[in-house]
Amino acid sequence: MEKNARNYFFARQEADVKNKGLAIAFLAGGVVAMLIAFAVFSYNSFNSFIAIRLGLVGVLGIIAGIGMLNRKKTIYLSGDEYDSLVNQMIEKLGSNAREFLGLDSSEVDEIEPISFEGYKFVGSGQIRKDPKDKIWRSDLYERVTVFFTKNEIHLYKVFLNTLSGKITETTDVLFYDDVVSVSTKNEVEKIGNNTIEYISFNLVSKGGNNVSIALNGDDNRQRSINAMRAMIKEKKTQ
Repeated sequence: MEKNARNYFFARQEADVKNKGLAIAFLAGGVVAMLIAFAVFSYNSFNSFIAIRLGLVGVLGIIAGIGMLNRKKTIYLSGDEYDSLVNQMIEKLGSNAREFLGLDSSEVDEIEPISFEGYKFVGSGQIRKDPKDKIWRSDLYERVTVFFTKNEIHLYKVFLNTLSGKITETTDVLFYDDVVSVSTKNEVEKIGNNTIEYISFNLVSKGGNNVSIALNGDDNRQRSINAMRAMIKEKKTQ
């Protein structure tokens, strides 16, 4: 199956060859039954009743075999496969964050850059809950990478539409004193008849350049936020 982002939201029909052997057996059995029926009728027309019954069995066998061979199954990408494709699209289409910001590696050695990312649901065109991992995903994806220099915080933001492949890159710069709070929040969004619950990362600043982004998973999430808070607190007290 060709793997692309559309296959996560839109079902793809493929031949169901799971019972291909059984289908061929039905076809072959049906053909044999019809040949026997023809032979019986040709040999003795008085056995036409038997021939007709064999012929009907043969026809039913052929119909069943053809039906099984033409059976289709609905195919979706799994949530993990979709996540992998989204990551590949961002890595392929997006710029190198540090180079896009015009920062030298020596300028961002305060602490390691921190990234937050997740699917955006407000304004999305397609959403789907994976039946296996029970996680909601959409056709919009965001990633923000935070760089810490001596005096400023640099934000590199990537916004991706997974269906069109369009990617938008923007930047923001904040002084440490401009940061009001860094937090996570439990969010609830109502999209159509669906209620979507997720955790968001929120950075609030005095200048109004606020950042709010849904978070995927929880690996090292709190550790990254704690490191960011500690850095901002340290810079504000200097």
